Amino acid sequence: MKHPTMSTLDIIEDMNRYYSDRVPYHDGYMGYSGNAEMEKLLSPLIARLEKHLAGKNVLELACGTGNWTQVICKRARSVVATDLFEGYLELARKKQF
Repeated sequence: MKHPTMSTLDIIEDMNRYYSDRVPYHDGYMGYSGNAEMEKLLSPLIARLEKHLAGKNVLELACGTGNWTQVICKRARSVVATDLFEGYLELARKKQF
């Protein structure tokens, strides 16, 4: 029996639906509890990236709920953050930058 194959468009739509459905739960299941905790969690990566961000204008693609955006904003000259899902952007806008 031949199995139906999903088109690329079907896969993209499924992926978009998956992420869109998780907007309300994202920070909770990712363990986000505030910027101080995010800084602590990401400190090894921040130490490596900090010098590359200093004084730079940064475009952050797929910013999600803005967890990394908070970190980047403290170090870069400016940040433009965007995401495909308005729900994630709404959560990001509520955070302190």
